[in-house]
Amino acid sequence: MFRTLIYIVACWAIAMSTPLAAQEKSAFETIARVNDSVITRFELEQRTLMLDALGTGGNTSEIALDNLINERLYAQAAKQQGVQLTQEEIEGGIDEFAARGQLERDELLSFLADKGVEELTFRAFVDAGLKWRTVVQSRFARKASVQDEEIENALNLGSSQTQLSLLISEIALPFQERGEVETRRLADELSNSIRGAGDFAAAAARYSSAPSAESEGRLEWAPANQLAPQILTQLLALDPGQVTPAIEFKDFVGIFLLRGVRTERVSNPLPVSLNYLLVNLPAGRDNDAAARDLVGKVDTCMDLRAVAEKYGEAATTETTVLESAAPNPVAGELAKLDRNEAIAFTNSGGQKSVVMLCNRIRELPDESRDGLRQALFNQRISGFGDSYLQELKGQAYIVLK
Repeated sequence: MFRTLIYIVACWAIAMSTPLAAQEKSAFETIARVNDSVITRFELEQRTLMLDALGTGGNTSEIALDNLINERLYAQAAKQQGVQLTQEEIEGGIDEFAARGQLERDELLSFLADKGVEELTFRAFVDAGLKWRTVVQSRFARKASVQDEEIENALNLGSSQTQLSLLISEIALPFQERGEVETRRLADELSNSIRGAGDFAAAAARYSSAPSAESEGRLEWAPANQLAPQILTQLLALDPGQVTPAIEFKDFVGIFLLRGVRTERVSNPLPVSLNYLLVNLPAGRDNDAAARDLVGKVDTCMDLRAVAEKYGEAATTETTVLESAAPNPVAGELAKLDRNEAIAFTNSGGQKSVVMLCNRIRELPDESRDGLRQALFNQRISGFGDSYLQELKGQAYIVLK
């Protein structure tokens, strides 16, 4: 009897423990392996919740898995280079992230907790990002450094630039009105069935919840750099009159019609200084051949100064002046030139002159120059980091289960 009782109790214990074990296996089973590291289902679910909470669009589960794979590679690269973070650095990283959303740390952590995101999940995300930033900067900071000449090159633009603008129409279908499943179904149906501007206008007036629905979805010309990246990449692949696939955002699905594309000239609000070298050839003789000789033999202002010396009576001057204050007719000739280009013209005294543009510089305050330097550095080191990550992925053993 006693043995029977023990057997019954043992069976009951096994039966009661089986669902919990299965649940634990389901939550913490390995779903991916990156070299000698694993990613669990719990981590994927947590990261997906975090991305949803932060408003990431698209398939957040796929994005979360890709991010976790990348972060395993970040950690492995950091370990190889001996990169370790202090607690103060991690806390600073959390504060920095919170500040981007104009939040205090406790407000951000509380917000994430309300969405089901564990604090350790967010801390792991911050830790990985900081380690990767340290790894990339330690490897590539020297290569990515920005020289003063590169700042000048970046600023050496004319007083006007070209800008790509798009003319589009939109349909916005909020999830709240029809539910996610029905909204996605309707968006796919409209995207696949709309043919041209007329169909799109009718669908926008009927279905769209955007304010533009009153004008059949039509928007005004918009600079390309003001459009969301996921919209712009789809639109640039279209011809006018074509419609994008359904594009999913946090709270709605959008469909867009490309109506037109144009390149515009836009004014540069910053003052521009011109640095130029002017050679006035001696009066009293035909200097056409001499002017052609000067223009044809020089590549820089230093060259022009040296070659002009053989014309002993020539007057050579170097001047830096605001573009708006450049004297005529020099100003008109300089407007035609890029840096280190020269041109011959007839001066106000009726004789030949040669002018070369040495530099065209936007006048920025020092702090703005520092900002430009940092932006160029960030852009360059980001490219190095992306290339290094692809190299690590190519060498890694990655298995999805």
